[in-house]
Amino acid sequence: MRIYEEAAALTRLGHEVLITTYHLGRVIGNIRVIRVVNIPWYKKTAAGPSWHKLYLDFLLFLLSARALITFRPDIIHAHLHEGAFIGITLGKIFKKPVIFDYQGSLSSESVDHHFVKPSNPLLKVAKWLENKVDRGATFLITSAPRELNVTNSELVADGVDVKSFKPDIVKNRPQTLVYLGLLGEYQGTDLLLEAFKEALIECPLAYLRIGGFPKIEYYQEKVKSLGISGRVEFMGPVPYNQACDFLNSGSIAVAPKVSTTEANQKILSYMACGLPVVAFKTPINEQMLGSGEFLAELGNAHDLALKIKFLLSLNQDQLVAIGRSNRSKAEDVFAWDKVGSRLTVVYDRSQEIYKASELKSSSKLKSLLPKLTISAVLLFLVLRNFDFGEAVAVVGIADLPILALVLGSVILKNVFSSLRWQTLLRVRGPKVPFLELLRLYFIGVFFNNFLPSSVGGDIVKAYKLSKYTNQAFDSSISVFMERFVGILALAFIGALAPIFVFGIYGVLIFITFLTLLVLGMWVVGKFSKVHPLLTKLWGAVTFYKDYPKTLVEAFILSLIIQGFSLSSQLLVFYSLGYSLPIFKALVALPIINIGTFLTLLPNGWGSQEALYSLLFGMLGINHTISVTVSLVYRVLTLTTAVFGGVIYAIER
Repeated sequence: MRIYEEAAALTRLGHEVLITTYHLGRVIGNIRVIRVVNIPWYKKTAAGPSWHKLYLDFLLFLLSARALITFRPDIIHAHLHEGAFIGITLGKIFKKPVIFDYQGSLSSESVDHHFVKPSNPLLKVAKWLENKVDRGATFLITSAPRELNVTNSELVADGVDVKSFKPDIVKNRPQTLVYLGLLGEYQGTDLLLEAFKEALIECPLAYLRIGGFPKIEYYQEKVKSLGISGRVEFMGPVPYNQACDFLNSGSIAVAPKVSTTEANQKILSYMACGLPVVAFKTPINEQMLGSGEFLAELGNAHDLALKIKFLLSLNQDQLVAIGRSNRSKAEDVFAWDKVGSRLTVVYDRSQEIYKASELKSSSKLKSLLPKLTISAVLLFLVLRNFDFGEAVAVVGIADLPILALVLGSVILKNVFSSLRWQTLLRVRGPKVPFLELLRLYFIGVFFNNFLPSSVGGDIVKAYKLSKYTNQAFDSSISVFMERFVGILALAFIGALAPIFVFGIYGVLIFITFLTLLVLGMWVVGKFSKVHPLLTKLWGAVTFYKDYPKTLVEAFILSLIIQGFSLSSQLLVFYSLGYSLPIFKALVALPIINIGTFLTLLPNGWGSQEALYSLLFGMLGINHTISVTVSLVYRVLTLTTAVFGGVIYAIER
């Protein structure tokens, strides 16, 4: 009914609405509805999950895709997680903003409806999917206050058609209770019958009229077993256009739903009909009824009976006064036209958010396109003269134990890098356990390798660390310094190695390196006030001058880390049967690593392979072997990076 009433309110406000849905149901009013093909064996109309939804949702996906082509909507407004998953997928394909009308948790409802047991491992999958869907929409709206980890969300409460649902003040039946809705344990039907039996002890003239389905026969038998069949009447399904008359056949309404994740829209219909309402105390019910005296302790049949007995003890005038207050609140706050107006505002905001997001994505793509082009050109030039047959033959005879040692070296590099990070972070204040930093480091390595950037993982590390410490600046600075000290150590090794290769000329190279380092630091310090970012970065570097011991520890750790990195690359050569002069390799490898980083190409694709070919070609290694070593080393580093992806996925 929320979907129908939203559509009706939006239509009255001048919007054009098309609903795509399953094959079951009927059209109410003049709302345009299209349905999937008829599935004769599926006739379940009660709420709740079903395995049949797997193929029904596929049919709904196809139907909705066709509707997007022919109807050309401005907004996709999706309901429930299944609908939102379809909507988000189609929104990405057809470039449309998606509103997710969140009405409950898919995993919680699966338990409430006894579809799965609470211990079922499928629930973890369902919760993971929920998270992805919740954050995949452009905008998320909820009918009740909920704590959801999304950026753009707003409360758009359920509404009621106050013109169709209105009080009938002529009828007078103060001892009659009414319930209209689905029947089931999660709806509180069992608790209602138990509470009504208790209320009959003091109010023997009370009468309960129940409209709804399914399981009517089951509850008729339950009423008999409770000995109250003469005071309870089951009316079966009540058509929507007759719902108001049914509700007005009583003077008190009950809404015993115990699910805390689903909406409870029937309460608004009760309120619009001017009825006092007894319900359980949940955030959703409190939002509609307030924290009044007619809300019982959740799941407590005895407390529910006490609330019912209190209302049954009141006279007609007192009940009318309570009902009049409910009716006034329904008109002032929950009328569907007011809800429709709030939806219109959400639609406008969603379009603005979506356009800004698309503009940002387009800008990112434009900035990324030149890098991708350069990578593609470099890879083309590198692979143009690449002998694939020779590469396959060489890899086929690779020494696997040595490659396993390379994997171990790469993992140890990450372990020592986490230790270096902890060392630099410690003096800035945040105390973070080593294992936590190791976890974040592996996640960062994953993003560094699988995002189209060589520093994307650093951003992820800084963000996640700031969430852990609540110190965003210190977290970002520690990540920057960890990277800076690492590059400095690599450059130091690259400048020191020539001494053992070129003799006196190598000494001159090393002195030149130290001179340029000091001069560079002086220049950066001089111009650090030109831009706020430079000021912050220079402040981060100079902060550590008061902690020389920390800097020395970090630098020594960096040398160890670079030792693992450089030796692992040399080991790949050895695994393929090629032996290199160590010091000459130590001249080439730092240039390759720093050059790959500075090009800022997506994960260094193209630049790393080209530099391998160029510099190791000078050492007598042919083009195909040099590039093969680069690719093998890349595969091994990507393999270790997957560990971070697994950690990230499990956390999600």
